[in-house]
Amino acid sequence: MNLRVISGTPSALFVYGSLLPDQKNSARLRGLRGTWLSARIRGRLLRFVRGENRGYTVLEPDKVGGNWIPGAVLISRYLPAHWNRLDRFEGRGYRRVTLDAVLSNHRRLPVQCYIVSRDRRGTFLCSALNGLQ
Repeated sequence: MNLRVISGTPSALFVYGSLLPDQKNSARLRGLRGTWLSARIRGRLLRFVRGENRGYTVLEPDKVGGNWIPGAVLISRYLPAHWNRLDRFEGRGYRRVTLDAVLSNHRRLPVQCYIVSRDRRGTFLCSALNGLQ
């Protein structure tokens, strides 16, 4: 597998919730040609309990002691042209960062992933969160 990097941004996206294939918001990615692979990332899932993201999950990464969060990686050379659109869709409760996902063959892959937003002091931007894992 050859991961293409465009302008320093991996052309791979790890999804773990409503953007997964056959989930509520999967149509946001449906038009992008690419390859889907099973993957996982260490962290914990939180759930928004009020506000515009109510009911949705968000990942808080934890490279050391977190649980393995299952998901999928979309590898597509077309993703970089859609980052701004996807960022707007996710909203202020999420921010996109580069993390390492672990594929089913145990290889690590740098991916873009939407995680919980925090301010400069480390406080959640959206305080209405409950832990799931």
